[in-house]
Amino acid sequence: MVQRSSDENGLVSFDYEPSISEGFCPSAVVRFKSEKAVTDSDFSMFQSYIAANGANTYKTTDPKMLGLYNKWVQFRNEQTAEYIARIRSALAVASPQTKMAVTTRNSVSGFPLSVAANGPSASDLARHMDIAMPQIYLVWTTRSVKNVIKFTELWANEIRAAGATTKLWPLLLLRNMGLSSGNPASWLHQQTLAALVSGAQGVIFYHPHNFEASHWNMLSDISEELALFENYYADGVRADASFSVSNMPTTSLTEPVYPGYDSVVTNAYWHFTVHRLGSKYLLTLFNLQESGNLVFPVSTSIPNIAVESMRGTTQTANLSFTVAPNTTAFVVLASPDGQNPTAPSNLVASALAQEVSLSWSPSTDNVGVTGYQIERCVGAGCVNFTPLTSVSTSPFSDTSVAFFTVYRYRVRALDASGNMSSYSNIVEVTSSRASFVACSTVTQNTWSTFPGRNLSYGTPYDVFSPATLLVKAQCTPSDPTTFRVDLGNEGNMTMVFSTKGYYYASGSWVQYTSSCSGVQNGNWCQGYGSATVTDPAISTASASSPVYLVGMTCQVQGGAWKCGCRDTTCSSFYWQVQGAGQ
Repeated sequence: MVQRSSDENGLVSFDYEPSISEGFCPSAVVRFKSEKAVTDSDFSMFQSYIAANGANTYKTTDPKMLGLYNKWVQFRNEQTAEYIARIRSALAVASPQTKMAVTTRNSVSGFPLSVAANGPSASDLARHMDIAMPQIYLVWTTRSVKNVIKFTELWANEIRAAGATTKLWPLLLLRNMGLSSGNPASWLHQQTLAALVSGAQGVIFYHPHNFEASHWNMLSDISEELALFENYYADGVRADASFSVSNMPTTSLTEPVYPGYDSVVTNAYWHFTVHRLGSKYLLTLFNLQESGNLVFPVSTSIPNIAVESMRGTTQTANLSFTVAPNTTAFVVLASPDGQNPTAPSNLVASALAQEVSLSWSPSTDNVGVTGYQIERCVGAGCVNFTPLTSVSTSPFSDTSVAFFTVYRYRVRALDASGNMSSYSNIVEVTSSRASFVACSTVTQNTWSTFPGRNLSYGTPYDVFSPATLLVKAQCTPSDPTTFRVDLGNEGNMTMVFSTKGYYYASGSWVQYTSSCSGVQNGNWCQGYGSATVTDPAISTASASSPVYLVGMTCQVQGGAWKCGCRDTTCSSFYWQVQGAGQ
């Protein structure tokens, strides 16, 4: 890869398409059965079923088989993400300047059916790449454009939510090798623009050696259009909320997607987006009908807005535009108010129970401030801010935060014409945990017989300081189906614990993953952390019939690491068990 990148101006790409029927190497099988609490007999039955049914396994109506399949998909998500992360890490050491681009399947977590049909969720890998190139192979009809939009937006949203800097370049299909039919130039033209208006930074075509003269002409047209409008897509912001269209066809249609599942699209024969750049707005109008003009009657809340330029459309009335079939049109609107609001000031953040509260001093404007855009990024010192939400006034509470996570925020003001102020000061805050109290717990020195296991276990407390629980359960009175697992000793950064643990409910062991407040290396964290577990079985737990949870904590004693102790000799490592009632 390093050699290849030197031949390709610092960019290296490869194809990675793990399927659901792969990954059954011996070490992975052992890990899967252990981490997902799957018995030997159940795994043997599952492996035989998947060998016989392959990609159709997700269609099973057998509840047990479906449960095993879902566990396997989750495991494959973790397994494949770790694999790509290791490649990226090794490449960064060997050649820091190299950018890694990966072609994947189209499966995206925001569309669960795509994950079930494909196996692993390819979008979970995106945060470990410089460029993600999902195979959005859609070739059958003009309404494929709507599925390009659907998949691209889902991928872009997931990359943004992860706080990743990954660039999104969907792989669009001209014609599969061996197929006589494919995307004509007009369809590929619309799919390309559809990807770019939906959050992609580029596109890839497969296979360009099948291009005909019409496709080369299409590329020339797109190049000319992007020369005029790409700044709106690349540097502008979506402003759809300030505009609407009326009296449009509302048809919903279903399209088959490889490798054999259906995707439903709404408003199948048209699409409409708005991007704002400064005081100007770009309307991108898609007529996806194969015949018949479409009229787009546009309304907006922005006062005194006027048409500045048009391409591919005629204006039939004030803000009403006619677009020919299989055509994408562009309209640039300008607002006469070009004055920006003043920047918000004195932005302050405070961590409350499972939320972050923001407040700031208001902005002013020559016409009037209509709202504030709040942006957020994840990690100490992060700079890759993405829009979180828009609000009309201060204060605002962000309830989407994870436990013990560092966030940075900034705010800017908007007016009715879409003018935006410069940014406020940036604030950085570490989120807190929810309001939990100690559960009724069951603690004993050793556990020999145990649901689902006949093993010995370590104690949940620190055997060198017995008053300190290292694996403990916290409950919330407002939700009897939820508890929190605390691992380590809050504030103690010398301990190490496994971020992977298990709890026993409804007759089976289920894995949980905790946060890490400290330094994380794979599944291990030096510091302390917590995980929130929700399961209906928790509501019926009691001291006499607890929900069991296990974890593994380690500390240095006498110059040696001691993990999962049962007593101060700590002669062997054990999972540490805590029993939790309500």
